[in-house]
Amino acid sequence: MKLQSYLLGEWREGRGEGVPVRDASTGEVLARVTAEGLPVKEAVAWGREVGGKALLALGFQERGRRLRALAQYLSERKEALYRLYATTGGTRRDAWYDVDGGIGVLYTYSSLARNLPEGNLLPEEDFLPLSKDLSFQGRHVLAPKGGITVQINAFNFPVWGLLEKFAPAFLAGVPTLAKPATPTAHVAEALARMMLESGLLPEGSLQLLVGGVGDLLDALDHRDSVFFTGSKATADRLRRHPAFLERGALFNAEADSLNPALLGEEATEEELSRLAQEIAQEIAIKTGQRCTAIRRVLAPRGRLEALLKATRTRLEALRLGDPREEGVDLGPLASLEQKAEVEKAVAALLEAGARVYWQHPGRRDGAFFPPTLLLAEDPWPGA
Repeated sequence: MKLQSYLLGEWREGRGEGVPVRDASTGEVLARVTAEGLPVKEAVAWGREVGGKALLALGFQERGRRLRALAQYLSERKEALYRLYATTGGTRRDAWYDVDGGIGVLYTYSSLARNLPEGNLLPEEDFLPLSKDLSFQGRHVLAPKGGITVQINAFNFPVWGLLEKFAPAFLAGVPTLAKPATPTAHVAEALARMMLESGLLPEGSLQLLVGGVGDLLDALDHRDSVFFTGSKATADRLRRHPAFLERGALFNAEADSLNPALLGEEATEEELSRLAQEIAQEIAIKTGQRCTAIRRVLAPRGRLEALLKATRTRLEALRLGDPREEGVDLGPLASLEQKAEVEKAVAALLEAGARVYWQHPGRRDGAFFPPTLLLAEDPWPGA
């Protein structure tokens, strides 16, 4: 089975064998992904022309009402997304973060619409004096650019990632073309089908491209925007495309982050315990696959052993396994490729002088990678 893209108002399959999308726990091939031969350039023009006009026919207020109705529609059907989410390695709690978080974004933007005027023009509040006697004044008015928003999303939040970019674009009257990451593209496709089946989206306001971007960026110009979530390396490569450097398309990237946690010398036992719990939770939620997850913990030498033991105790209590099994706290990584990335990162840290303090004895097959605590007595080499 191949996943389908929704372009030019139709569900379409790409040509060729495609890339497999696997169940993260079992390794079973769920679907294949390919965008070969799909009319991506035509989809950009169609989105601008058909989707743009249809959205601007509604106005801010109606678009806000439709976002709220869409949130309610998805809320009533989210159990289907929860069930599918387990194939990505996510537990029900992981699905809650992504699915309910994304639906919450729709509610948020629908609420923002209440403060917007009717129509599609947004005047700024203050007039600007252009003459001394104030007989000549000006006022900025924000207007739709007439382009399309392309969203290139990360694998870890297939629902929230799509909805958090879709909602502001929809409210602003800008059509969306979403390209999900391959490992979790089947979840994004299911979400897009729900959204389109709701009957709430004007024709052309949402398109979906599964597979590679191909020559999509070649079709973009000053009217268009790209919102990217992923690695800094990929973001740097994309931002050098002529669409941005020569034709003026907007490029916005949410890329790598490195988030520390620090334990102070005077921290109480309760504070140390809370930090240990937080570290364990950061590893458990979505198997650590969040940009906001704690990556490094800095602690005074005199408190280090106590913190390590407290953290280990909490991690030992986690049950690693298939998230469809009852009682599982922690599933596999999203794909074999993600597991390889983690293994590569751990090897680099060990090469830089860290050592394995403790590793969970659970599963290592497939995309499973056991929770691991590394200890660097000197944290600064290679930092």
